[in-house]
Amino acid sequence: MNGAKPQTTILIIEDDVTVSENIALILEMEGFGVRVASDGPTGLAMIRRKRPHLILCDILMPEMDGYSVIESIKKNPFYAKIPFLFISALNERDHVRKGMSNGADDYLSK
Repeated sequence: MNGAKPQTTILIIEDDVTVSENIALILEMEGFGVRVASDGPTGLAMIRRKRPHLILCDILMPEMDGYSVIESIKKNPFYAKIPFLFISALNERDHVRKGMSNGADDYLSK
């Protein structure tokens, strides 16, 4: 072994391609491994294939919103401890509270 640490992997679940590409670029420039899912079901499938170290998830997405994504993750003990951050344009206090009460570790406004 060369003694190198395994790369920290971050999963971005975001339906806006421009936003996800920008976040991914910034994280990759900082040395993180990044995977991107454009919707909730794809993100959940990616989590099952390879467990990420951190999840960044939008709330407003078609088909499955971010609240449903975190609910699905928290139901499974193997994935429930993955740090989960909402990234959303919904930055009013009630949205932040809802995100945190649903189990998010933090809430970042776009």
